[in-house]
Amino acid sequence: DMQAILNAVWNHLIPALGGTGITSNDSANQRLKTRLSSLSCALPEGKSSSTTVKDINKKQIQFEPNSMNAEYIHFNFERDTCKVVFRIDKTDQHIEIGIGKWSHGQTSMNTVPLHLVKTTIPSEKSTRISASGAWKDDRTFVMYWRFPETAHYESVTLSWSGEIASLEFTRSLAIISGSTDPRPILKGRVVGKA
Repeated sequence: DMQAILNAVWNHLIPALGGTGITSNDSANQRLKTRLSSLSCALPEGKSSSTTVKDINKKQIQFEPNSMNAEYIHFNFERDTCKVVFRIDKTDQHIEIGIGKWSHGQTSMNTVPLHLVKTTIPSEKSTRISASGAWKDDRTFVMYWRFPETAHYESVTLSWSGEIASLEFTRSLAIISGSTDPRPILKGRVVGKA
């Protein structure tokens, strides 16, 4: 029950602050604005293209049965973007990946696996997403999916070996703690045009 916590904040913490506000400091304000305008999230490191693009572009990778209920993924690589359709829980998730930049959009993908406390938010039907990708090597495409309304992000890695594709998710909490993400590595094959 979050309302009890909010009530405590309003009833105890805010009155204890005294309500006097802070004095204006134009110099400090300008330094803060300058600093904030220079902040950014790192892009994945790597190349903007690979010889593997021709093998997977506009083709569907069908996953083996898995506990994530992920069915398939397909990639549509263009000059500086990659449009991804990821079918999970019987819903197509459309994510635009910037190549060498961030692309911003919306997704209805369930972000609960990323949360510290596995709690759904009843009113959360979609969330903002910022995504970027790069080729770590000719057979490995690394994507960062950031959810700017939360503190969380994922590293999503597509690895290609012969006819087999692997898709691995690593949530930010696993990255920070050096632990293993509990979700399975998805294995699949190209089954044809998307």
